[in-house]
Amino acid sequence: MNYIIKDYKKPILLRINKDGRTKAHKILEKLLINSKIRFSMYDYVDFNPLIDMENAYITTTKNSLSNIDEEFLLYFKFDKNIMEYKGHYIAEFYIETEEGDSLILPIGDTLNVYIN
Repeated sequence: MNYIIKDYKKPILLRINKDGRTKAHKILEKLLINSKIRFSMYDYVDFNPLIDMENAYITTTKNSLSNIDEEFLLYFKFDKNIMEYKGHYIAEFYIETEEGDSLILPIGDTLNVYIN
């Protein structure tokens, strides 16, 4: 996944996909509601953190194909100073549940962030 930042006012969004075959997304959605969500972003070359475990949030939106289903989105809003750090970064959302379990998203993919 690639995300290009040209304006700090546009938040980074990560959709929680439903696979359609299982009900695993229902379990994940219940866990997300009461979880701590954090966002980190590291330099692509040397892995130095630009953003380290700052608060991120969850929101819902209506499914574009079906007005009935809600989709969950994780989001992080940048501050205006981010535009000073041009380059290629790797980002991740860290989720810690009430039970103490943790999950790092995205799974099986890399969230590449480019600041132009």
